[in-house]
Amino acid sequence: MNVWHDNKKIALSAAHNISTESTTFDFHFHDTYEIFFFISGKAQMFVTSRKYLLHPGSLLFLNTNEIHRVFPDFSAPYERMTVNFNPALIHSLPLNAYNPLACFQNTRIDNCNIAELDKASSNKCYELITHMISALKSPKSSDELLALSYLLQLLALGNDEFSKSNTHALPFPKLIEDALKIINDRISEPISLEIIACELSVDPFYLGHEFKKHTGTSPYHYIITKRIALAKESLANGANGLQACEESGFGEYTNFCRTFKKYVSLSPMQYQKSLCQ
Repeated sequence: MNVWHDNKKIALSAAHNISTESTTFDFHFHDTYEIFFFISGKAQMFVTSRKYLLHPGSLLFLNTNEIHRVFPDFSAPYERMTVNFNPALIHSLPLNAYNPLACFQNTRIDNCNIAELDKASSNKCYELITHMISALKSPKSSDELLALSYLLQLLALGNDEFSKSNTHALPFPKLIEDALKIINDRISEPISLEIIACELSVDPFYLGHEFKKHTGTSPYHYIITKRIALAKESLANGANGLQACEESGFGEYTNFCRTFKKYVSLSPMQYQKSLCQ
């Protein structure tokens, strides 16, 4: 079962998906904030350099351009709900001192993206997203406001649950933690498997094998995905193509444009223009 609806007028979409057949979910990222609600199955999620074991009721908050990937075990159906929205939608509301987006902003401070909901809160979360999907499907303009009200309730629930969560990411082997730290700290600099392996005093082939074993991807693909996400963020913040190329560590501009279009399906300038539409 796959249920999805998108309302471009209010920059909000929601989905309820169940996957039963073995599928590979690659690293990806969004131009939006994402709320990910795990309902059933067996899975882990990799977010930037953190890995989480998912349980029924796991609620994750993913920031704009934060790379992530789910690793489902298809011995059981993989069921989840997702909500994606532009944070500008919330910034435009007169909410005084209350910050509905604290659950997203605190993930950067606490280095943790997850809260575990009890049964009552899980049922409430499921109910809110189900109602949101129905409201987004409705042709009535008034139901756009209803969908937004469900989003605000979901964010309030997320803030409450995140503030009392003590869930932590799963540890990586030290070699992989060190490799991820080098990549994340120096993503805008020249970096490669060989450079990382040299700094960690290990064989490049061994490092590449262990990196893929624990993250599901090669160091090269992880670096490229991180750089594309960083380039998109730079372009969204007003950088021109050359500046975005330099800030994201691509170095050679022609290669940057070619790689960006391969991953985003738009040139850097086309992508920047699309943000203004």
